[in-house]
Amino acid sequence: MITKQEDFIRKMIREELDNLRYKMAGYGHDEKKVNYDIVYHTTSYDNAKIILANGFNKNKPNIDEPEAIFLTPDIYGAIILTKNLSKTKNLKTDWVILKINSKELSLYKDPYSVKESGVYTYDNIPKELISIETIVDADIVRNQNNWKSFWNWWFWNTYEKPSFIEKFNLPQFKS
Repeated sequence: MITKQEDFIRKMIREELDNLRYKMAGYGHDEKKVNYDIVYHTTSYDNAKIILANGFNKNKPNIDEPEAIFLTPDIYGAIILTKNLSKTKNLKTDWVILKINSKELSLYKDPYSVKESGVYTYDNIPKELISIETIVDADIVRNQNNWKSFWNWWFWNTYEKPSFIEKFNLPQFKS
């Protein structure tokens, strides 16, 4: 039988190993706190239903990342993440970009995100702070030409804004 002291020591060792893996993977950095009123999170349609019903609890996506919720203050960063997730998760579903009122959350800059457009929080997010910003149609995600034009417009600041962006019905369009 494991004593409370042994259990405590095991938890401490597990935390230290997690921290070590995190730093070795290149994620160890000085956390820079940032403030945003609104942030976004991309998820599959099925996950969105669960998050909207129960709120958002931090998780550990993989062994090299901290137990946190990854977000972006940039709607276009969320759209890029949608494309990346659709590839890695290989889901043929529509994607949902959730809008989160983040005034009361402790947010930290993610220096490893594209264009440093990511942030993360260690806070759980109650469902009252979460709403749907837009739904990204799975057919748009699978069209490589759409994403090439979007990437050139958003990341490289070249080309015109792709016409499919208007389908998202977003109020904030980059000019």
